[in-house]
Amino acid sequence: MHLSALSTLVPFIVAIGSANAWFRLPCTDPVVQERIDPIVQPGVISQHVHTVHGAKNFGRSATYDTLRASSCTSCLVKEDLSAYWTPTLYFKDPNNGQFEKVPNGGLLIYYQNRGTQDRMNGGPGLKAFPPGLKMVTGNPAWRSKKTATP
Repeated sequence: MHLSALSTLVPFIVAIGSANAWFRLPCTDPVVQERIDPIVQPGVISQHVHTVHGAKNFGRSATYDTLRASSCTSCLVKEDLSAYWTPTLYFKDPNNGQFEKVPNGGLLIYYQNRGTQDRMNGGPGLKAFPPGLKMVTGNPAWRSKKTATP
């Protein structure tokens, strides 16, 4: 085995050894790709395009209640009526300067255990997110991976 391959595998093996439990939530085709963000800009056109997976009742003014009222989801765990969205990725064609959407092959969400709170470790076990939880990460003004702050 080459040294570079081994150095790539070691962190992966260490991470597996430290994880006690987790599950994956695969989502298929996006529900929509639009300028829409009910957390950051509810009810109006968003600053940029998002790719949305999950509950089918997703919209500009989506709330916990409207998502829970969805009759279906694009994710394979039918009981999960959350919505997951990320900025849509584009590629700038160097030949004509036009932006083209990068194809979306789906979404895979990982949920990890709760450490000492996990049932395996004597804790109460899995606990649902509280109603109305909103989680935002990143900054749309960042333009490179080297950017630490806006």
